[in-house]
Amino acid sequence: MFVESETVELKREYTKDIIKEIIAFLNTKGGYIYVGIGDNGEVIGVSEIDKVMNQLSGSIHDSIRPDANVFINIKILDSDIICIKVKEGSVKPYYIQGKGLRSEGVYVRLGSASVPSSEVGIKQMIIASTNVSFELMPCSQQNLVFSTAKKVFEENHLTLDDSDYRTLNIVDENNRYTTIGMLMSDQCEHTIKVAVFGDENEFDFIDRQEFRGSVFTVLKDTLQYLELNNHLHSEIIEYQRIEHKDYSKEIIREGLLNAMIHRDYSYSGSILISVYRNRIEVTSLGGLVYGLSINDIGAGISQSRNPGLANVFYRLKYIEAYGTGIRKICSEYKELDLTKLVQITDNTFKLILWNKNYAEKTNVKKRVIVREEQSSYNGDNLEDIKILKLFNEVSTISRSDVQNELEVGQTKAGLLLSSLLHKGILIREGKGKRTVYRVREE
Repeated sequence: MFVESETVELKREYTKDIIKEIIAFLNTKGGYIYVGIGDNGEVIGVSEIDKVMNQLSGSIHDSIRPDANVFINIKILDSDIICIKVKEGSVKPYYIQGKGLRSEGVYVRLGSASVPSSEVGIKQMIIASTNVSFELMPCSQQNLVFSTAKKVFEENHLTLDDSDYRTLNIVDENNRYTTIGMLMSDQCEHTIKVAVFGDENEFDFIDRQEFRGSVFTVLKDTLQYLELNNHLHSEIIEYQRIEHKDYSKEIIREGLLNAMIHRDYSYSGSILISVYRNRIEVTSLGGLVYGLSINDIGAGISQSRNPGLANVFYRLKYIEAYGTGIRKICSEYKELDLTKLVQITDNTFKLILWNKNYAEKTNVKKRVIVREEQSSYNGDNLEDIKILKLFNEVSTISRSDVQNELEVGQTKAGLLLSSLLHKGILIREGKGKRTVYRVREE
């Protein structure tokens, strides 16, 4: 009995569209096409089978690029059925002559159907077949400025001049800016989006921020915002006051750097960070590098998707050595199985950092402690205190009020206000330019 599947396609009769099915198998994992069998598996047979065999051979030769004859075998089975065996090709993507490397010319197998490939899918096949990392490919934007990157390098006593551009692969052999160059530039098009929620699920939304600019700016601003949402808790153990934060600052940093270094920049989407009461989830695009499994990650094996970007971060001493980030995170949560820290799909990699203070609250009976709950708030730091003093004169304040009082920029003022929102000290009213903040009444 013949049944269609991911690797089996049934055709009642020969048509020119059969080329799409062959290309789909070449671009995926290979498969079999049976001509002369109905969709329900009924054996019909092919009339004028010699003529059809000639048409099929000619169509394969004339319509598929690059040449794929070595991966295709055609034979006649009993009952005048034609079987086309297609192996996975080695120089993907294969496409229809005349259509080119566009979605209407490139097909892949999805379940029991052959569908047009996405532009991202085509790009990934090109990268895989040429063995050239996407980070080394020329970027679409060539008018780039590196003011932020140069400042960061100067602060770390490093140079960033024309000779360094080639050494760091910021430009290619034709002096075109690469993806690495785009990421380091002020015009970097990839962002990080952070959302803060009030409970353990995506329902009680408190605040969100999107950070853009050079990877150095995005890294700094995102870490600063996450630290503002990394709350300090205190407890008394045997009459001694002990303070500790929800998350180790180093672990948050390692998690963010891991996402930035290993994400697939051929995707245009953002790194997503969700902050809940009990955890932080960091989701990056791209899944695992081909050939690696979650068991390999657990064993400490690391293969960077962007070794050039990793090298830049290594030079700046943002990372100590390649592949140590996940190991540090696993060591921090050694009581948890790796599956509780990492969730992987074909195209995403999610890292989960657990709030240790929240875990202690849920297991408070296991420890003999007296916990101090923060029922009132007088300010964790001088900046918070200055903001709260503004309410001595007025009932509401705006972000510009904070900028003027603290003499800080728009981003910094927004981060400080967002932190006070998350702590439950302030509430936000209005939208856009009319947004104001008020002290939450007890």
